[in-house]
Amino acid sequence: DARERFEIRKRLIQKRLDGVLLPAMRAHDIDLWLVFSREHHIDPILSEIGGGWGGVRNAYLFFDRGGDTPEKIFIGSHELRDTTIRDAYDELIYYGYTEGGVSPHLKKVVEERDPERIGINVSPTLPMADGLSWTLRTFLEDTLGPEYASRMVSAELLVRDFRTMHIADEIEVFRDLCEWTVAWEEEA
Repeated sequence: DARERFEIRKRLIQKRLDGVLLPAMRAHDIDLWLVFSREHHIDPILSEIGGGWGGVRNAYLFFDRGGDTPEKIFIGSHELRDTTIRDAYDELIYYGYTEGGVSPHLKKVVEERDPERIGINVSPTLPMADGLSWTLRTFLEDTLGPEYASRMVSAELLVRDFRTMHIADEIEVFRDLCEWTVAWEEEA
């Protein structure tokens, strides 16, 4: 049922973020992967990192802090109905509908961690890695300032690897889905 599907999806997202993301980040020398989205202009990768429809502006930040899993931070205007973010991320920052919005929180989090390379979702070839509009990119550059803006690089290959690397739990779910598909086709 829908609840069971949701729980499976949430569990897989959590395990993929903890098991697949960091190797992909390290393979492409990205210290911070920053996915930035807003209502009515969602990034194509959001469904795979736990994001939903979103709020005014939402930032999904993944830092390589040298451990076994990335540090996962969500900055958004308000809590989402989907509990995946709440359960999968290490820190949640809600800014409400304040005049400064996401900017001061995003700037503070990035400055505290001081990443050398910031992966952003811009790509000339891979649609799933090209979710950042020109306006949102300009907003990021203005928010982070010239020093951090100069550290932004395409996260295209990180996104490719994150999407193509699988965990054992996924393979089991894929197998079940294939069996269900065959049963439905035979019944039809």
